[in-house]
Parts: sequence; C-alpha cells; structure tokens
Amino acid sequence: LDFYMEIPVSVINPDIPEHDKTEPVLLQGIADCVFFEGDKVVLLDYKTDRVTDENIQTRADSYKTQIDYYAQALENILEKPVDERYLYFLNLNKTIKM
Repeated sequence: LDFYMEIPVSVINPDIPEHDKTEPVLLQGIADCVFFEGDKVVLLDYKTDRVTDENIQTRADSYKTQIDYYAQALENILEKPVDERYLYFLNLNKTIKM
C-alpha cells in the first residue's frame, strides 16, 4: 500500500530557519503488509537489514519514526487506528513489536 503525506520540513531538519519551519515536505511510503484481525488494523513492515540477535532491538528502534508515519498515513486512509505495528527482519526470521 503506497501513500503520500505532507509533513513539516522541521520534522526532517529541526535546524531550519524559523520562518520556514512549517513548509511542507512530501513524504512517500510503502507499507509492505497491512491486514485486519477482526476489528484490529495491523501494520507489518519487512526489513532486509543484516542484523544480529544482539543489535536487532537497536535497529528496530531506528525505524520508530518511519513506522509512526506509516501508521499515521494508514489511519488517515482507512479512517481507523492502527492497533499493532511490527517489523519483520528477514535475515533472522524475527518479528519485533513496535
């Protein structure tokens, strides 16, 4: 499911001059997998990173902003809250709940 949404440029660059902070930037994303479990909306994003068991949580944490934006976009499109968010790291065959 691909989407586009506008976000303020200050989210990407907090050091932008004050008068430009609200300028919109177009964000494009592709949610790899979205499904319904009863009334729940579940977002699953696949990652191809070469992670290890030792650094998987740190790497997952680095995707928090991306997943938050994906959930926000899906909520706008579906007009329903995203109840669960997951990352699936392919090389370890492991899922991390966000």
